[in-house]
Amino acid sequence: CPALNPGKYGNAITFDGINDEINTSFNGFPSNMTSITVEFWGYPAKNLSTSVLTAFIDDGANRFNIHFPWADNNIYWDFGNIGSGGRLYTNFNNSWFNNWAYWTFTSQYGTGMNIYRNGILLASSATASSLLLNSTRTLAFASYTSASVPYWNGTIDEFRIWNRSLGSNEIQEHYMSNLQKF
Repeated sequence: CPALNPGKYGNAITFDGINDEINTSFNGFPSNMTSITVEFWGYPAKNLSTSVLTAFIDDGANRFNIHFPWADNNIYWDFGNIGSGGRLYTNFNNSWFNNWAYWTFTSQYGTGMNIYRNGILLASSATASSLLLNSTRTLAFASYTSASVPYWNGTIDEFRIWNRSLGSNEIQEHYMSNLQKF
C-alpha cells in the first residue's frame, strides 16, 4: 500500500510503482461535469506508461485520466471524449523526474483545456469536452485501468479537485501561496 513520507509540505503519499494505489468513489461529483481543475504537487520518480489519476470504467469517449508521463514522454490530460476535444498533451522534460513541481490541469467545456507546471502554462487547446459520471465509476490514484499497465511511481502532495476551471491568476496564486506555506 502507499507510504506516508515527507512531502513538499508536511507528509505526502508515495506510490512504489509496483502495486500501490488508492481508490475512492465519485460521490459528490455532478453527473455531467463541464468544468474541472485538478491540482497537486507531484514528484514523478520514473516513466512507467501509466496514470497518476484515472476513473474506472475507462472509456475513450468518456475519459478522466492524467498520464504523467506516458512512454512517449508526453503528459496526457484526458477529460471527456478524447476524440472530440477531450485530450490535451505536452512533452514531459526528463529533468522533471525526481523533482517537485506544482501541476494543474483544467478543462472548461466550450472554452478549452490547459496544463500548467509551477503556475506557468505549458499547453492549451481551444476545445474541451464534458464528462458523464455515474455511481459505478471509481477514481483511482497511481494505477490505470488495465492489468498490463504498471502502477505510477512517485509522490503526490496537496492534491485537490475543483468543480470549476480555475483561471490562470488563481493557479498562479495557489502556486505562490503554497511556496509561502511554511
